Amino acid sequence: MDYSVFYLLVARPPWCLQLTFLIALDIGTSSVKSILLRVENAEIVGKFIQPLRVIYPKTGWAEQDPYELFERITVTINNLLNSTRVNPSEVIGVSMDAQMLGVVPVSRDGEALYNILTWLDVRSAGEPRELFTGFPKVSGYNLLKLIKFLRITGGAPSRTGKDPLSKIIWLKKNMPEIYEKTWKFLNVNGFIAYKLTGNPVINADEAHLTWLADIRRGKLEWSNPILKDLGLNIEKLPVIKAPAEVAGNIRGDIAKELGLSENVKVVVGSGDVAATAIGSGAVEDYETHLYLGTSDWLASHLPFRKLDIFHAIGTIVSAIPGKYLLIAEQECGCVALDYIINLLYGERDKKIYDEVDRNIGGVDPASNKVFFLPWMFGERVPIDDPYVRGVLYNVSLSDTRYQILEAIMEGIALNIKWAQVFFEKLLGRSIQRINIVGGGALWNSLCQIIADATGAEVWRMNTLQEASAVGAAVIGVKALNLGGFEYVKRIAKPLTVFKPRENLIGVFDKKLKLIIELYKANKKHFRKLNKPSEEH
Repeated sequence: MDYSVFYLLVARPPWCLQLTFLIALDIGTSSVKSILLRVENAEIVGKFIQPLRVIYPKTGWAEQDPYELFERITVTINNLLNSTRVNPSEVIGVSMDAQMLGVVPVSRDGEALYNILTWLDVRSAGEPRELFTGFPKVSGYNLLKLIKFLRITGGAPSRTGKDPLSKIIWLKKNMPEIYEKTWKFLNVNGFIAYKLTGNPVINADEAHLTWLADIRRGKLEWSNPILKDLGLNIEKLPVIKAPAEVAGNIRGDIAKELGLSENVKVVVGSGDVAATAIGSGAVEDYETHLYLGTSDWLASHLPFRKLDIFHAIGTIVSAIPGKYLLIAEQECGCVALDYIINLLYGERDKKIYDEVDRNIGGVDPASNKVFFLPWMFGERVPIDDPYVRGVLYNVSLSDTRYQILEAIMEGIALNIKWAQVFFEKLLGRSIQRINIVGGGALWNSLCQIIADATGAEVWRMNTLQEASAVGAAVIGVKALNLGGFEYVKRIAKPLTVFKPRENLIGVFDKKLKLIIELYKANKKHFRKLNKPSEEH
């Protein structure tokens, strides 16, 4: 059945009043998703997705073609409008969220001078050098320089090279001709906003994560002292705007290409983390959401800043004005489960996942003595350890594949629990409810195990696969004065509630203690095995 025709003839008869629609773009690493929101009744009337390509020129390099990305976005918008058959004149805004930590240098005439250096790109590992050298040192940082970063920016770049600051310095050192020609260094959001409007901007939540912005006065502004120390030119940085601000009207040529009105407003939008926090429905202070995908994170909106440098947990600027987002991000979530399923079954499809989900429910965590340490790609929270790796522990010949897979899920859940311990200290209260989103939330068994491990009710939200796009849409609603952030409550609803099984809470507490002991006992071995030879 053609549902777009049904929508036209039945859901929206010709005598109805003028409607208002908003396009939201979720620009990820592997795809760009779009949704079309009918604002009046908070209804998503259309969805479309386009794949994206990542280019790997060298080991540790990960780029995307900015023009290819923009072309995919225009295709996405065209297909979204054509499939829903909405009158383009009724679209009043475009909002977006995007993958974070990307950098693209743009010339004065608006041309991209190089591919996007994505968040996956680690060629600039160890930059800026002066931050990680000299005496005295703490946790690998020069103590005096770290204190300055923390005082002004509320954080500091990691040694991984994933941060925008590190990428910009690498370009300056290794591609000086590109650095000199660069008019503005833009993030992914900023580049798309620039192509749509001609205005160079950066969303405040990502400006914060450049670690080049002064956050002490309540409104972000570029820090001259930090930039001077690093030898960077403030003129090469775009204007900082709040996510719920308008970047500008859509350019006439782009509007014509898409069939949209030149009055369409382009909203600055946010990074995917801040958008997901809104799309999860957890927008009130202290409400918590868990994103569970390839990686995972716990996050809550707060009215103040918090930082635990020893466990890599802290606040970033939220998409909600005057609020901060407390976040604890871990490297390996369901990617570990996918990896093990592929090893056991040789493939991954829905039938296999359904079978695993059914059978794991029959495994008793209290009697399962198999343990899994889930750090397949190092870890950052609550242990900042790039050398740690995954371990299946205490496996016997009598253990079934489902006991092993249940242990994998336990390992993921217990790692989240370990982060929760320090997260709650900063939060100042225990977590009673977690809104869960992301592809990993499709697992009934894993959601239940997370509830048991954390001792909190886990609410699987109906936005679990579109949380970022929904968050971007709500930011757009706010920016265009069509509603507040609480608008999301009209969209995001719990599908299923998983309550912790009281008899298992103590079981998981004991298991977490053992996992921590196993880490401490093997930490030096992980370092010896996985530290690059030149660092020995």
